[in-house]
Amino acid sequence: MSLLNLSPLRERAEDTILLRALLHGDSGAGKTTAASKMPRPCFLLTEPNGLLSIRASNPDAIVVDVVSTSQNRNVSSMQIVREFFTAALDGTLANAEVKTVVIDSLTELQRMLRDEIMSSKRAGPNGEVKWTLEDWSTLTDRMRKLVRTIRDLPFHVVAICLSDTETDDSGTRYVVPSFQGKKLPNEVAGYFNVVGYVFRRSEENEDGSQVLSHRVLLRGASNYLTKSLPQLDAVEDPNMSNWVKKIMSNDAPVVEAGVSDADPKETGGAKKRRRSRRRTTGATLA
Repeated sequence: MSLLNLSPLRERAEDTILLRALLHGDSGAGKTTAASKMPRPCFLLTEPNGLLSIRASNPDAIVVDVVSTSQNRNVSSMQIVREFFTAALDGTLANAEVKTVVIDSLTELQRMLRDEIMSSKRAGPNGEVKWTLEDWSTLTDRMRKLVRTIRDLPFHVVAICLSDTETDDSGTRYVVPSFQGKKLPNEVAGYFNVVGYVFRRSEENEDGSQVLSHRVLLRGASNYLTKSLPQLDAVEDPNMSNWVKKIMSNDAPVVEAGVSDADPKETGGAKKRRRSRRRTTGATLA
């Protein structure tokens, strides 16, 4: 018997077609709320501030609060993280009828990995713990392995992170996912089939009043790191359950390739702070 599945995609079970989305954006842009709309989500929550957003948008979501759980159990945060992924792979989450795993956030998970590396180092003669080039290599390797594990989970996956800005020699500003390591934003994005920039913009109601709305840019100007699928629009509503329906539908219209004319910085959605890439050294990194 062949080990290969040669059946057409339209004949395969729906649970073999999985969304792997990376959402980045400023704090308060609506990333957590967007992810909470996914089918039967289970959050690995490293950002306690997101709990109220989840409760307001989907009180039926399952939430594993890393900070409070590690404090209550008197174990490290990374021990809770590893136990979560074990549960995702051994059937525990599936038995709880979870359909989507949400990582909130990858930015904070990288900081936790760095803390773990720092805590394993010996202090020097003056009691100082120094971060070295070898430690950067270790952090990058562990981050790759973590993201690869997230990508391979047997669920829909939404990973959330903050956005950062980079400016090249010509003065062009690029908006990318916020990770430590120059190549990591593009490398991490490569593990996902959708990368969206979440932003806010002001829209006009029928009565002429202005209302603040949340949107997700999936195809736009080249200085925004995004990636889309043919069934999705260039700018999508943040109700991600509708994304899944579009992707699952064999009859969903294929959107023409191209870029959106909705530039977040021109619609009031990305009035970003002027900030360059920052490298933090030493044991002070959270």
